[in-house]
Amino acid sequence: MPAGAAQTTASGAFRGYSLNSYMKGRSYQFFFTVGGTYKILPNLSAFVGLRGIYATNNYNGWVTDAKGFYHDATKGTVETADFSSQSLDLNADQNGFTAQPIIGMDWQANDHWNLAFKFELPTRLSMKNKTEMNAYTQAVAQTNPTLGQFADGRKVREDIPGILALGAQYKPVDQLRLMAGWHYYMDKQAKKEGDKQDLIDKGSMEFSAGAEYDVLKWLTVSGSWQCTRYRLSEAYMNDLSFNLSSNALGVGVQLLDHEKCCGIALITNGMSKQATRHAEHNVGIIRQAVLERRLPVVTTSSSCTLTLRDEYPNLLGVDNADVRASVLMAVRYIFERLEAGATLRFKPGFRKKVAYHVPCHMERLGWGVF
Repeated sequence: MPAGAAQTTASGAFRGYSLNSYMKGRSYQFFFTVGGTYKILPNLSAFVGLRGIYATNNYNGWVTDAKGFYHDATKGTVETADFSSQSLDLNADQNGFTAQPIIGMDWQANDHWNLAFKFELPTRLSMKNKTEMNAYTQAVAQTNPTLGQFADGRKVREDIPGILALGAQYKPVDQLRLMAGWHYYMDKQAKKEGDKQDLIDKGSMEFSAGAEYDVLKWLTVSGSWQCTRYRLSEAYMNDLSFNLSSNALGVGVQLLDHEKCCGIALITNGMSKQATRHAEHNVGIIRQAVLERRLPVVTTSSSCTLTLRDEYPNLLGVDNADVRASVLMAVRYIFERLEAGATLRFKPGFRKKVAYHVPCHMERLGWGVF
């Protein structure tokens, strides 16, 4: 109720009010991240990065044509008090920029387990107001903290909470991948205007789980679940801050691209443009296998292997540096597994002497002698 209504209705019982009101808000955050990854060990890597955050909010609203209705005991009638001269009008833009440090580690424990964590550090963010208010709203804002936080030129705190994320992937067989994750948001440590963070009971948490299964070489199906728990108090909830805990389910189907011919025949016949298109497509498929699904790419042709590894960057200008080392001839792949401690199982009593011819392109790759 506008100021002065209490005095107006003091002589009778308050019956209600009417008004016209409007409120619209938006909040956007734009991110860009730079960082680098360092391979500490063949199966252990660390990440350090910095995320730039530009935040912009807008709140626009008004309250007009306010009227109060009260019972006048002396007259025995319901009277109207007109407060239309006490209209509220607000249009506030808030803008701010900050940079948030990020660290993370990834450990591929073995062929079945992959573990990772990421920590986004708590970061201070100040938002500066650019606000238009009518004279009455400015007067009310002097004593009303809700309106006062939008005063023109004022800087308000809207810190970015720290986030700790833990994730794990388990691959019981090559076709099946099981994932689980946990996120903890340090909401209570992120300072808000008016120390609103003190009204939060505990930081929010998210639990997630998912599975992917390769039904066919070209078909993958997936399912996932996420549970979000906002541990907020009732005092925290209002028209500007309102959150609900939730559960979400998701399903997906992915049609995988087929690899194309390595392009050696196209290169040999001078068809470099067509060969380049094949190379760009194949490198994309290899990146999906190596970087996203952590699978080695095993080949059986030494000529194709040489093309995929060396002639793509050297002859066609197609960069494959991030996946080149994961493209291996079958015999080289077996050799590296044996060097890592794997064993070959033969039938009891099996013994045989064989001669092995090293292909010339395999020698070009430096794999002539193991």
